[in-house]
Amino acid sequence: MVFEIIAEIIAERNDCDVSEIKHESKFSELGIDSLDTVEMMMNLEERLGREIELDRKVETVGEFVAYVEEKLAENNWNAVLKNLWLARDKIPGFSGRDGMGRRRQARRCGFG
Repeated sequence: MVFEIIAEIIAERNDCDVSEIKHESKFSELGIDSLDTVEMMMNLEERLGREIELDRKVETVGEFVAYVEEKLAENNWNAVLKNLWLARDKIPGFSGRDGMGRRRQARRCGFG
């Protein structure tokens, strides 16, 4: 799914066929510089409905796809943790009565 969306974005930008975009395609060979990558990321965020921060240099389409998939997986895991935290009173042993304060529990779960 991510590759297809990125390939569409690149194809639209370069006015070429999506089939020409491969995982091993280098951005430099496609005429895409770092500013174009940021613009592509913003377009991708809009299409996915998720915010993704690009904090690593990627040189190929495949590296970019892997990075985005990694970030989406992290975001999904964070959503799971947040839902667990919100449902903490319904989870046995996670109510704060076990000697660990809620503030410390929140920090352990990444919310404090």
